[in-house]
Amino acid sequence: MMRRGFRRAIYAVGAASALLLGACTTHGSAALQPLADGKEYANAEEHYTIAVPASWCTHPRYEGALFTHETTAISLKNPHVFVRAETLPAPTGAADLLKADLRQAQEDGSGFEVDEEHRGRVNGSDAAWTVGTTEGNVHEDKPELKHLIFVATAGKTVVRVLCAAPPSQFERVRSTFEGICGSLKITP
Repeated sequence: MMRRGFRRAIYAVGAASALLLGACTTHGSAALQPLADGKEYANAEEHYTIAVPASWCTHPRYEGALFTHETTAISLKNPHVFVRAETLPAPTGAADLLKADLRQAQEDGSGFEVDEEHRGRVNGSDAAWTVGTTEGNVHEDKPELKHLIFVATAGKTVVRVLCAAPPSQFERVRSTFEGICGSLKITP
């Protein structure tokens, strides 16, 4: 049930059409540096803390947390980050969970083309992330978006972070997205 919420988050930020697991420009281990001057958001119930830029707005949600770029308006046309956690029945690797999420999105018909794949450790947690693009759909008022999808695991806890921005803004906010993901700490 929790996984459906994450898939809904992918759709909510503009997924459409067929998933294309294309050739990756980058693959392998990488490191994410935590956000240097962020404000911390703690979710004790879902066992994580994460930092976001001080100027970003926080929109706690019943199924996770949504952070938006310097505006109180929730819009797909602004950079935004959705965070969601769940407890699994058994420990599972982050890369396996990310692949399963992308495979499930393909079966559900979302449009996500993978540009990069990475693996590493973030604050002691196993982590995997990908960068890619969803197709826009003017008939459904869904803009084309560039995403950084991040999954981290510690024991039975998994935290998924979905970062998205219009392609024209993505490179400008990419280091911020990476810093947000790099600041994630899964707490016991």
